[in-house]
Amino acid sequence: MNGGLNETDLIKTELTRFDGAMIGREAYQNPYFLADLEREVYGALQTRSRHEIAHLMADYAERQNELYGTPVKSITRHILGLFHGESGAKDWKRTLSTLPYEEGAGPDVIMKALESVDKAREKHRIVA
Repeated sequence: MNGGLNETDLIKTELTRFDGAMIGREAYQNPYFLADLEREVYGALQTRSRHEIAHLMADYAERQNELYGTPVKSITRHILGLFHGESGAKDWKRTLSTLPYEEGAGPDVIMKALESVDKAREKHRIVA
């Protein structure tokens, strides 16, 4: 099966017929979908939360910058969809679509984006 699969139940069905399934765009637009697959298709008992992933990505961005001079925008563009479908997703995406492109931007922009998610959730009284 090649691409277009964006629901875990559909993927489970296709895996009964095929050896593999290509997710494609869904993994890029909604990277946390991979955690859903880990739980629902492969039976993982624990997966990292979006917040944990954001912290890990900030650490990764820091290391990549120190080791190779990688600008944070080269990393944040790949995690724009981390909060896809969640409260605060627009705030996350807005922050990561602007701050990493400013002069002198560093890995702290990921933490600022996470703070924007938390503020949006607090505003709507949703606990992370």
